[in-house]
Amino acid sequence: MTKAQGPPGRRGVLSSFTNTSPLSCFSNFSPLIYKIKEGLPKGTLIGAIGTDLHLDFSVDPPLLFNPAQKKINEQYVELNNTTGELFTSAVQMDRESLCADRGEGQSCSLALDVFILPQQYFQLVKVKVLIEDVNDNRPRFPSDEIRVKVPENAPVNA
Repeated sequence: MTKAQGPPGRRGVLSSFTNTSPLSCFSNFSPLIYKIKEGLPKGTLIGAIGTDLHLDFSVDPPLLFNPAQKKINEQYVELNNTTGELFTSAVQMDRESLCADRGEGQSCSLALDVFILPQQYFQLVKVKVLIEDVNDNRPRFPSDEIRVKVPENAPVNA
């Protein structure tokens, strides 16, 4: 197995295999992590998977990016299958509804698996999209106004 030439420390595209069985599988064990704010409009760029992995897009046949699970993820994200760019989709992500079971201060994320094809370049890429809360819920108080009277001769810190 050899890797495409590139600068040291950068991941390259696998250019040949010693074992070319259909079960050959290569995975990035540390996920790509992107942070976005909840409620972004449709078409907002979340991240560029191929670029962030420093993949070589000049290979033939060309790389294809496919989500492993389409149902759930298509509600929130769209993946361009030729560029690997990940965008927000029609349904706006709302942290409170996506992670209703998590308390305030706990992280909320969307996890995806992306297959990079064809077989000779196959990778399984784990992607994690962290959804940051935007304070979109106004606080509610029993009344709009609270009156407090403090006499002038009140002791300090009383």
